[in-house]
Amino acid sequence: YVDKISKGDIPPKITDSYNGDFNTVKNNLNILIDAMNEITSAAKEMADGNLTVEFRERSEKDEMMKSLTRAVINLKNIMKELLKTTDSLSSASEELSSVSEQMSSSAEEMNSQSESVASASQQINSSVRVTAAATEQSSTSLSNIASITEEMSSNFNNVASFGRKTADNVRKMAEAGENMSGQINAVASSVEEMTASLNEVAKNTANANRISQNANRRTGHINTQMEALVSSSKKIGKIVEVIKDIADQTNMLALNATIEAAGAGDAGRGFAVVAAEVKELAKQSAGATGEISDQIDEIQKSINDAVQAIGEINEVINEVANINEMIAASVEEQTSTANEISKSVAASALTVGNVAENANESANLVEEIAKATDETSKTVGEIARNIDELLKGVKDVARSSNEAAGGVNDISRNIQGISTASKQVAAGASQTSESSRGLAEMASALSQIVSRFKLAG
Repeated sequence: YVDKISKGDIPPKITDSYNGDFNTVKNNLNILIDAMNEITSAAKEMADGNLTVEFRERSEKDEMMKSLTRAVINLKNIMKELLKTTDSLSSASEELSSVSEQMSSSAEEMNSQSESVASASQQINSSVRVTAAATEQSSTSLSNIASITEEMSSNFNNVASFGRKTADNVRKMAEAGENMSGQINAVASSVEEMTASLNEVAKNTANANRISQNANRRTGHINTQMEALVSSSKKIGKIVEVIKDIADQTNMLALNATIEAAGAGDAGRGFAVVAAEVKELAKQSAGATGEISDQIDEIQKSINDAVQAIGEINEVINEVANINEMIAASVEEQTSTANEISKSVAASALTVGNVAENANESANLVEEIAKATDETSKTVGEIARNIDELLKGVKDVARSSNEAAGGVNDISRNIQGISTASKQVAAGASQTSESSRGLAEMASALSQIVSRFKLAG
């Protein structure tokens, strides 16, 4: 799909469904594809000479479509002016031809018809000046079109630049998602270690009845260790909270983890804080990795100390059967809760991974669109160069017309000497005939150029 765009083959619109910002990106890409298809279709029509095409504006700020519409209107007006100019050139050439024939056949009678010749020369001068003025107007119109095509090229360059910036931003978001996925996996690992520790506690409850006299003394030590564990868990919770902002689904999973941890009692409070702190991880993902690693090491140390203390207490609590049963039930419940939290964190990791993958895919698509827009900009530049060439040709016609006007003025000034220069008049008539044929050829060439374009529906 992306490969087609990179080769200038605009594909159909995207039909896959996405959520949130990705759905907005998809819709914007579809709008861009529609616009590119419309521009491509209109460009083909214009290339075939059809200037009746219309461009649909999608908003008040759609300067590109407005510029294209103005360009077509200006080009159409230019062609109409060229058509008028060719008619004037054709008429002037016919008049020049008629006058030259009359001058050739009436060379012997020039003395008596000098006033008639003067009148004819004035008429020729007026026609040539009209032709020159029309040609100058055509030159101005073509200059306007050249300016418009340059503006179109600039607009396409801006679109391509925006596409590249968008791709960079999406890739940064994908990198952040990958970092978050790694942090979630680290939290899942700590949950598994906690579950293993709880299982060890369950095994050791069988020895709790032997040293009940030492239980109270060791309980104080255990409380100190567990407080250190809770403190470290709270620090981890502040870091992990960032993850909750990745997606609504991650937020719901963290909420479920909080509920499950609350049901586990005091032993689950650390997980409740972890789930709460997941909401802030997205803003701190770059700097949180090292801190999470340090806090996990601290928790593991505290857990190891707690397990050691609990192992000593296990030798005591064998003497109290009822307490032993309560501890066993509590450990079983905490293990179940830890498993649920582990599942929730694993689901969060999967969601973040999917976000990163989709972001990378979107970045690639935006980059390909930027490349295609660059190619379109180059095409517009080529059109501008062609218009410049046409402008040069029109200016040449204008110069020729001005030169012809100057020649007619010379004829008018020298008309008083016609009676003594009949041969020179005959030669001038022949030259005028050749000039009229040249004008006729130029008029025919311009007419053929204009006939390639369709100006009305």
